[in-house]
Amino acid sequence: MRSVVPRRTRFQGLCAQVTEMARALGPDARLPTVLQLRDTLCTSVATVDSVLKELEAQKVLYRRHGVGIFVSPSLDQRVIGLVCAPEFLTVPGTSPFWELLVRHARARAESCREELAFHFAAHASEEAPPARPQLQDGLATDVAVGRLDGLILVGLSKVTADWVEAQGVPCVAFAGPGPCTVATDGCELVRLAARALVDQGCRRVALWSPLAPYRRPLEKSMDPPEVAALCGELEAQGIPYVASLTCRGGADPAGPVGPRSSHQEQGFQTAHRVFAVPREQWPDGLIIADDMMTLGALAAFDQLGVRPGVDVRVVSHANRGSTALLGREQGLMLLEMDPEEVVQGLFDLLETRLHGREPEEPHLRVQPRWRLPEASQPAAPSGGQPSP
Repeated sequence: MRSVVPRRTRFQGLCAQVTEMARALGPDARLPTVLQLRDTLCTSVATVDSVLKELEAQKVLYRRHGVGIFVSPSLDQRVIGLVCAPEFLTVPGTSPFWELLVRHARARAESCREELAFHFAAHASEEAPPARPQLQDGLATDVAVGRLDGLILVGLSKVTADWVEAQGVPCVAFAGPGPCTVATDGCELVRLAARALVDQGCRRVALWSPLAPYRRPLEKSMDPPEVAALCGELEAQGIPYVASLTCRGGADPAGPVGPRSSHQEQGFQTAHRVFAVPREQWPDGLIIADDMMTLGALAAFDQLGVRPGVDVRVVSHANRGSTALLGREQGLMLLEMDPEEVVQGLFDLLETRLHGREPEEPHLRVQPRWRLPEASQPAAPSGGQPSP
């Protein structure tokens, strides 16, 4: 059966005519008057006004009352939407990572002469995965009528990504599903950390990871890929994996999962629980997969008299450019993720898709790197980190 190509409406055709006229004249040039456009387009003044309103919304032109109609200086400038789950930036105690991500995204868009439109997503249901796109009504309308060239989705659902793609708008995703994604490689962080701890003589290696307070309920256990990464690395080093030392969130893993607290509170609670036992049962090596959880654990260590780097070797996740652990780095080994690399990957993937191509590698993983005590030092060996 022959496919049917939808016909362009008369209104869309008029918009296209005026847009072509604007491109021919160039940015900031004066367009014909409303009456001249009426005659040129062979339509009514009311229709011309509707066309001008639509093209103003698309930033093809702008009007100055009593002066005239002008071509927008940003004509043909791409508009990229950055849509973020509001909880990433509004829940107390969230990581500075998200603010850094937005800052780098704005800088990248500016360097490419693109307009970046920042939006908070609609709140997702906590009882079940959302059945509709997590987009505010105004943004959903802008996507549907083509006012955005592409979208970067941060922490949104597969339903949202699928809906955006169905509107013919390319999208990429971070901290959530999508046709093209960027993620931080938490498994590699665990492998590098475990290798470093074993190299320093640790034989009881713990792994702590928080439960995000803004996520829908998850299983109590640690993410299987992270556990598998730890088990594999320890097995390769001939060290037994102790399941009881793997903790997700601040609650006792044997008990029910209650309301989730902030990452700092989870770190504080976990440290008090794990180190409230006889000293011989303490872990001698500790991997904390979130910098804010580390901050809470360090507060607990201060109360408990536990000395990082002496009583327990600690490798913590960190974010490049973040001050979350400022002044608390003593005794820690830090594996950094770089928000700027995340942004670069997202924009590079989106740029490829905006040109009508699909990336050869649609799913990118940003790798952790050791934060060195001094910038002048050589890179740490792959097997571990120099002792703090």
